[in-house]
Amino acid sequence: MRRCVIATAVTAVVVGSTLAGLPALAAPGDTITIPTDLATSSALAADQTRGVYWLAPGGPKAVAIDQTGKVVGQVGWDAEVTDIEALAVYNGQLYAGDLDSGSPSPSVTVYRVESSSYGSALPTSKWTFTYPDGPHRAQAMMVSSKGNIWIITNGDPGGLYYAAAPTAPGPQPLAREADAPAWVTDGNFVNANSAVLRTYNSVLSFDMLSYATNGSQAAPQQDRGESATMTLAGDGVLLGSVGDTKLVEAELPTVVEALPPAPSAPPGGGASATPSTEPGASEPAPEEQASQQTSQPGEDTDSGSGLGMRKTIVAVVLAVAVAGVSGWVAYRRQ
Repeated sequence: MRRCVIATAVTAVVVGSTLAGLPALAAPGDTITIPTDLATSSALAADQTRGVYWLAPGGPKAVAIDQTGKVVGQVGWDAEVTDIEALAVYNGQLYAGDLDSGSPSPSVTVYRVESSSYGSALPTSKWTFTYPDGPHRAQAMMVSSKGNIWIITNGDPGGLYYAAAPTAPGPQPLAREADAPAWVTDGNFVNANSAVLRTYNSVLSFDMLSYATNGSQAAPQQDRGESATMTLAGDGVLLGSVGDTKLVEAELPTVVEALPPAPSAPPGGGASATPSTEPGASEPAPEEQASQQTSQPGEDTDSGSGLGMRKTIVAVVLAVAVAGVSGWVAYRRQ
């Protein structure tokens, strides 16, 4: 019996130590700390192929960080860019939206990095997408599960514009599909038929078939919340703020909460969009026939933000449970 008790204790210690060493699961409110020189980025994209997040700190380049915030690589391309406001990853390729949110523009430029390697002066494709109804400001670009390009313009309401997956270079027309929520600062597809959008004060679940908001919640307090992407694990959304070294995780909203109207300017100051009213016109959804695709799971995020205690507690609880079961079995055998 004594040998059984000793064996049980050893098992508990081994199991507890092993579990304590595992990466912690990310949870709403967890943060990733990024280098100060990346805090200028107003774009953020999860890359599940590489297991990294991309940021755009300025110029024709994007920088990759791991789940602890450490820089692990970057890509650059030969171009004169104005304002990379959005990043997206589709089919393992990085898309960068040069949207120039500071002033209305009749078109936007999208770059696609054609190499999967880190490096500078990588080959890229470039497309110019032209609005059908005059100049607009925009901060959000999304790439769907079919490679189609979506631009969301600033306004109250905003506008949702679409272009089929580009193939040939040169100008491409955008079609206005529907109104969009007011003052969207970024967005990301969750699956083929839904997206998560953010404003300066909210996180929204948006149905890409009905073009309706079906979930909303207050965003974490951020002075200039202008970036959003799905987490690498695919179970939440990661939010960034210009000038802030903390990326904050939040849940995907599932119910519509009553929230204050989205502001047109960042609550913490900085450049603001000029209020305008976007004309709306609904058309059939090009994505309506898309097959449902869920986000691919990635590695669990360990943000290093006080999760050690939670890991230890879980490890101890499980170790005690194992010890209890082992002791009971030993007793029954005696």
